[in-house]
Amino acid sequence: GCFTGDTRVRLADGSAVSFAELVEQGVEETMVQAYDEHTGKIVAARARDIRIEKYADELKVIELEDGTTLRCTDTHLIMDAAGRFVEAGHIREGQHLSGGHVAVRVSFLTLAEKVPVYDLSVPQRLNFLLENGLIVHNSGKSFSAKEEIVSIVLTTNDDVLILDPESEFGFLVEALGGEIIRISAASNTHLNALDMDKAYGDERNPLIEKSEFILSLFEQLVGAGGVSAKEKSILDRCTYDVYREYMANNYEGAAPTLKDLYHSLLKQPEPEAARIAAALELYVSGSLNVFNHRTNVELSNRLVCFDIKQLGKQLKKLGMLIVQDQIWNRVTINRAEKKSTRYYMDEFHLLLKEEQTA
Repeated sequence: GCFTGDTRVRLADGSAVSFAELVEQGVEETMVQAYDEHTGKIVAARARDIRIEKYADELKVIELEDGTTLRCTDTHLIMDAAGRFVEAGHIREGQHLSGGHVAVRVSFLTLAEKVPVYDLSVPQRLNFLLENGLIVHNSGKSFSAKEEIVSIVLTTNDDVLILDPESEFGFLVEALGGEIIRISAASNTHLNALDMDKAYGDERNPLIEKSEFILSLFEQLVGAGGVSAKEKSILDRCTYDVYREYMANNYEGAAPTLKDLYHSLLKQPEPEAARIAAALELYVSGSLNVFNHRTNVELSNRLVCFDIKQLGKQLKKLGMLIVQDQIWNRVTINRAEKKSTRYYMDEFHLLLKEEQTA
């Protein structure tokens, strides 16, 4: 998470300065006020890496009871009155926050063009105070990860793969000559959910591993109630059916797509097959068919960033699962070639919210 440039940080001497001013003045380190979670006191702490973190066109706007307004990305963590850090996107009107503040009005702001958003790191405390006393978290982990990625790309031959749910790594990846795969329901960028290499899997039959992935996929699609034991058997049967020819050709040529699996389900005599086919229909011939295409992006670059910010709520969980599978495919190929793979998952907590992506 990050703040707009006009956000003012409280310095150790009690004065305040905006992020934009700090960056424009070239200030690399300064002393700020931070919250000591062990003593419950406000203390002086060293802030470093004061920077433009990224560019954003969607902001959370939080108006407080003292008339001040905070504009930040919706994932930035803000301490509430109970001492817990809450994502800005989850703060509601009337909620009591740190520093004795109350959120009186909250909204989302969509801008016509992206603007710079800023952050800093406080390694010792991992938080700092804004001018009005509101305690906010710092994003030192993302910054440290970016520093590490630069080092790995420049000093090793390892592959680096990034799952980027909040579009925070694009500028870095472009600067390093990597590939950014931006996926959304409206884009022409496609990842085939059923891609499978013959090295796929953990030293097991690739089809067994892929069948397990497809079951996880349908757990997401079907939703409440999940997939029954009989439906799992039908899915396993159809998975073998759609991959049979591809495997017979030694995994060469075009891999099957969700459309092939959909038609295989429709051919089955059981009524349960029709139910799970209906759950898949929206993602095959409906408006959310982004993963029902053959992969048309370059995945061989040693630095690849999967940007899924624009997928939206309906596709975000599914997208994270499919990207995880693509990355697993790459890892198994690299392992067979004795090559190391580094995988960075930003906003890791988003993956842990769902059993299928955890």
